[in-house]
Amino acid sequence: MITDDFQDRIAQGQLTPVADVEEFETSNVKLKDGSVLENVDAVIFATGYQNSIPFVDKSLIYDDAGNWKLYRYAFPVKAEHPERLAMIGMVSAQGSLWHFAELQARWACQIFNNKVQLPDRNAMEKDRSEERRVGKECRSRWSPYH
Repeated sequence: MITDDFQDRIAQGQLTPVADVEEFETSNVKLKDGSVLENVDAVIFATGYQNSIPFVDKSLIYDDAGNWKLYRYAFPVKAEHPERLAMIGMVSAQGSLWHFAELQARWACQIFNNKVQLPDRNAMEKDRSEERRVGKECRSRWSPYH
């Protein structure tokens, strides 16, 4: 099981991320570049995935560059009624996604039950612009990948 601290374990040298495994040999792992990792205890396959939501019009959730068009990473600003659809967990998180997704789900429930209101469309667009600006400072490219 992978826990929230796997990035700390990488930083501490307890885990070594590698790519392109070619072959497993008893307790060794041969990589495609020819190098061999010896006495490997475990291998974690972190293959990633691409989000696919075929039943939702892509123009509601992505811009032309493939960036999310979601208010606070959850609500599709361009939807006719953005308060009726939440895209939970559709964010590239640093660390565990589950805590973030739980908070999004709780917020969405509050909105769905009319206990909290989304701001007007203009305010959501302005907020999204700021999120993109800050995001570009923090990482090289927004992506629909986790």
